[in-house]
Amino acid sequence: MSNRTRIFTIESLEDRTVPAQATLDPGAVFPDTTKQPAGTGHVHHTSVTPPPAGPSTGAVVGSSGDPEVRFVQKLYFDLLGRGIDSGAQGYVDGLNNTQLSRRDVAEAILASEEYTARRINLLYESFFHRQGDETSVAAYVKSVVDGDKSFEEISIELLESDEYRTLHPNASQLVNALFDDVFGRRPDPTSASTYTSRVEVSAEGIAEEIVTSQESRQLAGEAAFELMLNKPPTGNLGMQAVADAQNGDSIETVLANLAASDEYLNLTEVR
Repeated sequence: MSNRTRIFTIESLEDRTVPAQATLDPGAVFPDTTKQPAGTGHVHHTSVTPPPAGPSTGAVVGSSGDPEVRFVQKLYFDLLGRGIDSGAQGYVDGLNNTQLSRRDVAEAILASEEYTARRINLLYESFFHRQGDETSVAAYVKSVVDGDKSFEEISIELLESDEYRTLHPNASQLVNALFDDVFGRRPDPTSASTYTSRVEVSAEGIAEEIVTSQESRQLAGEAAFELMLNKPPTGNLGMQAVADAQNGDSIETVLANLAASDEYLNLTEVR
């Protein structure tokens, strides 16, 4: 991909490939973590503020003779940036006894407070170059888990905030920053002139227009595919992922679709 959106960020491919190291103990007995308390989402066993990108320091992910263990390991690493813990056993058991599908597992992780907090913190780091404060992140996590806000809506709020405007105080700086942060590029001369003139009158609605644009959603779909399949979008699966994103499906829906695909399951690398 030539441009990288910061609405949905991925780490470098090299940083996501690690040696095979860890497996779950097949004799261990762990609690079933697939059942979620009402309104709280599935809570994984890490702090509310997860690592900003890629694997956490010391995280290990490895191969296993059980394909379901390996599938869950890959999901944890790709979506949470860390290795599996005891909470993963409920997912593995559910897959092995067919009570859960691979899509069910992906959707549970994508609906978790940990994943949500990770994405929100990435937005704060991308837009403000800092971690989100605990109160704001917790409020946004609750709003996403409860279904009140989408990540696109949170992105728009942050890009329309006083803090973002303070970082980019004049009209041309704001337009350049919005294009950099959403499209991973600077505006062409016509767009720069048009948007700068609009900002000088009122910036209202511009962030929403850019965030929800076809270009923004295409880039997010491409980034989602590259995160999961470790390559730019190719074939019918890649075209479908990008099309779904452009048509307004959430990136979490796109990620769940990719996680449920045979191509994801059949990846030979341990990542």
